[in-house]
Amino acid sequence: MTGRRSLYQFILLAVMLLSALPTVAMGQPAPLKAFELGGLYQSSLKEKGSGWYPLTDYVVFIADLERKGRGDSVRDMRAKSMLKAGELMRSWSASECGKVQCDLSRWPDRSRKILQGYLEKKIQTPSFAQFHGHVVENAPVKQRYRYAFAVPKVELKQFCSQLKQVSSDPMRVFSQALEGALKYENYPLAATLFFDAGLPHLASLAIQEGGAEEFCMDNYSFKPSPLSQRNALKELLEGKMNVEAKNLHKLPGSYEILSMMAESSMNTQPERSFSLLGLSLPTSGDNYADVLDMMNSLTEGNSMVPPKWQSSGGETVKMSMLSLGNLRFGEGVSAFDDGYLKQAVKLFSSRGDKNKIKELLIQAADKTPANPKVWDYLGAILKADNQWAQASVVYLQLLQIRVFDSEAMGHLAECYSHMGRTKSASVIAEFMFYSGRVGNNKILKRITQQIRGKQ
Repeated sequence: MTGRRSLYQFILLAVMLLSALPTVAMGQPAPLKAFELGGLYQSSLKEKGSGWYPLTDYVVFIADLERKGRGDSVRDMRAKSMLKAGELMRSWSASECGKVQCDLSRWPDRSRKILQGYLEKKIQTPSFAQFHGHVVENAPVKQRYRYAFAVPKVELKQFCSQLKQVSSDPMRVFSQALEGALKYENYPLAATLFFDAGLPHLASLAIQEGGAEEFCMDNYSFKPSPLSQRNALKELLEGKMNVEAKNLHKLPGSYEILSMMAESSMNTQPERSFSLLGLSLPTSGDNYADVLDMMNSLTEGNSMVPPKWQSSGGETVKMSMLSLGNLRFGEGVSAFDDGYLKQAVKLFSSRGDKNKIKELLIQAADKTPANPKVWDYLGAILKADNQWAQASVVYLQLLQIRVFDSEAMGHLAECYSHMGRTKSASVIAEFMFYSGRVGNNKILKRITQQIRGKQ
């Protein structure tokens, strides 16, 4: 019995070993280990000059540089050889994948140049960080320095495949360029892309976020006081104040100074002018219609008419509506919940009277305007009442507090879609989708799927 059992165990073990090695049985070798790859490199490519060479399931990029003088240290030669290997990877991409012909005709000239540059530098050009490769040589050899980097062919094929996807969908390029600008806080670039995409209010937000010193972040409706504003303006008009960034905090809400600054940049930076004009609306008085006309002219017919707000009280909300969501709040403005929001949330949860909820939220916005939850719930109650235009302004206001928040942008896109602004809604939805901002958020998934499904 013991012999039979041993034979049975041996056969079972053999079957298990065979089943665990399907790639070998099918003639597909397992990936080489680093030391095996290094051995193959030493035996076949050690003497090769600069270029790229196949090696089993890898492509090896070799940079072989001559050390011309004692002034070139080992560190310098290592840096130069890595740069040379990067050049070889770019040459390989152009040769093997072909140049990406991405149709960027929908964008104005300046954005087209930005996106074309991004396409060539960031997407079309492979880099070491993109691949799970192996450094198989990195050392001085007599009067030369050699650097060799092996990349799996599978990953290189995937890279070429991704390039073809970009060619068929230019919005992918726009979304990645915009997400990169926001990630690295390049707000001027983000403002240009937003504005040229037909999203002037988001461009305005980027301008304000990037110009903290030049455009005072204090809430211009609360401080400084109207008297100090008038006195500062008088000093400016009498030539006693220099128009410098350090002095602009004295005039945060002055229509005169903001419109003056806007006029100087209308031809070169329309997004900047749009932002300044939007900030000047609440204090423009009799010039309100003229300011709105100028804003409309900058967006080439993308008419913006602020929603009518019929309400007694609620000055903060009305100012937000009037300024199309451009109202900013400084650090001194309260965000503490004083009770109105709690009452509104309780009614909202129990599906209480919508008008009562709205009234409580307006009171909460007056008392705690820097609390994002107030604007979030106000937007939700306006959407529930199909007041899409008013809700869009509320979400723009929310974005002033939670800068470029994904959910706020998603809700804004939904409002635009119901308002008939399909292009603006589509750009936001595509940006959310391709930049990975949707994630596992069920609300954002629903909104983006609905909008993208209408195209």
